[in-house]
Amino acid sequence: MNGNPTSNPTSHFATKRLMSSTSTDTGSPSNTVSGVFPKSSRKHRHAKRPCTPGLAGELAIRHGVYRETLAVKEFLDAYLSLLDESVADQPFTLTTGLEHESVDAELHRETIETELTKITPAIQSYASGIELHDWARRLPAASKRVLTMSALGFKAHAYAITFRLSHKVAQAALAAKRPTEHIAAILKRLGLRDFVFVFEYSDSESEENHPLHIHGIAIIPDELLIELTREQVDTDGELQQSKLRAALAPDYRERWGNKAIDIQPIQTPVRWVRYMIQEITQTTSRLDASPDYATQSASRIGQELYAEIRRLAGNR
Repeated sequence: MNGNPTSNPTSHFATKRLMSSTSTDTGSPSNTVSGVFPKSSRKHRHAKRPCTPGLAGELAIRHGVYRETLAVKEFLDAYLSLLDESVADQPFTLTTGLEHESVDAELHRETIETELTKITPAIQSYASGIELHDWARRLPAASKRVLTMSALGFKAHAYAITFRLSHKVAQAALAAKRPTEHIAAILKRLGLRDFVFVFEYSDSESEENHPLHIHGIAIIPDELLIELTREQVDTDGELQQSKLRAALAPDYRERWGNKAIDIQPIQTPVRWVRYMIQEITQTTSRLDASPDYATQSASRIGQELYAEIRRLAGNR
């Protein structure tokens, strides 16, 4: 799976979907008080739902719509400011086209501002039915994992990664006290700094390739991406493996469309995250160790996303 289905979160239709999906099953407490003894109705209010990984992913999606819409507004603010300066600097005879452009941009900004006034209450309504506990003390680890992965996926230069492992690399990781840290150390030596990944075993019973591989998300600047994936011809005219391939899967034999090193831009981060973790319970049981890893910088990005969600929801 390449993790990049298309979507446009800033569209009017995205906002309509966001609004309609919050109109039912929000899990928010009822504000209606009835009966002879109103105070006793508090006992019957719906309890808030715990922040499960599924709900954490949904919160990340809704926050992504908010951030993308806000980014469009900020762009239009800057664009209109530049247009105003251009109109002021031009002779009168040259301002007509710029003024028409300014009017169009202003109308677009008003539409975006209207959408923002709907999105924020929608997030608040949805989040009001969820227990948004303190990140460090009470938020479940599985929910932190989803938020961290999703947050990283929304960043610039974020890529969905699937790396197969050669027998030698996989066996060395499994022999280590913390298998994920063994692979993380390799990625760090290659220059990667912000990344998350999970182990997974393939269903294939073939002994040709080792079943252990990783799915993840990594921030990879353009120059580093070229450096890590470039295959070069040596002095003897032989094609040399890329740095990533040589470090992780030098002997992996590509079969049935499975690439040894697969790096794809992300369009829908949470959908990719759901794919990444769908086998995590089985992997944990088989591995008998933590199957996922996040760099400290990635964890901070996840924590910042959660703090922003809590702020939008009215939690402090």
